[in-house]
Amino acid sequence: MKRLTPVAAAVFALATSLGTTATFGKDYVIVSKSQGAGSVNLDQAVVNAKGTLTGRQQEIGVAFASSDDPGFAGALLANSAVQSVTEDVMVRWIPDMKIQMADADTVRRDQEQAVARCLPLGDMPADWTQQPLTPG
Repeated sequence: MKRLTPVAAAVFALATSLGTTATFGKDYVIVSKSQGAGSVNLDQAVVNAKGTLTGRQQEIGVAFASSDDPGFAGALLANSAVQSVTEDVMVRWIPDMKIQMADADTVRRDQEQAVARCLPLGDMPADWTQQPLTPG
C-alpha cells in the first residue's frame, strides 16, 4: 500500500498539473517524502540539479520539473526530501488522424446509406433517394 500512494499521487498530479516546460529537455515528476504545505519547496534543489521547476501540487507532495541534464534525476534523488524522480513521458493513446473535408455529394450519399441501413425494406418509400433527409 505504501508503494501505491506515490504512484497514485503521480498519476493524479499528471492529470491536474498546469505546469509548463521551460526548456527543451526532458520533463520529470518528483514525488516528495511528505505532503501538504512546504512539501514541494524544491526550488533550490531543482536548480542545483540543473533543472527548472515547472509546477507543483503540494497537497499531494508532487512537483514537476524540466532538465536537459542526463544526471538530473540522480542528483535530485540525493535530496533527503525526495522520494522518487520519474521521467514524464508522452504517450500517444490515439493515433494521428488525417482529417479530410467531404464534398456535398459524398455527404448526401453517406446520409442516404445511413437511412437505408436504418429503415426496414418494406417501410422505404419508392423514391426515398429523392426525399429530403429531415429528422423525425
